[in-house]
Amino acid sequence: MKIEGTVTWKLNRLLFVNEELSMERLRIQQSQARSKLAGEVLKALFEWQRAQILLQDPDIDDAERIEAAIKEAESIVLLDVLTGGWFSSWLATGK
Repeated sequence: MKIEGTVTWKLNRLLFVNEELSMERLRIQQSQARSKLAGEVLKALFEWQRAQILLQDPDIDDAERIEAAIKEAESIVLLDVLTGGWFSSWLATGK
């Protein structure tokens, strides 16, 4: 009994399929977007914390108090946008 067959190699698909490269590129972009978002959230969170601390300082003048209150409000809104509303919900629970 004799069996014959043919094997075909497509060298351009031997290492990677084009679709796999596209999926990996999307994964990398998604990871980079998550990292960027995390950085933005942390930056806004620290700005909010600085404003909170400054607002509790009895030695600041009215102009500094107003500026700190505005910075606090900006930070809260930004955090709310970046977290899809989670931050305001968290604040409402009393921290």
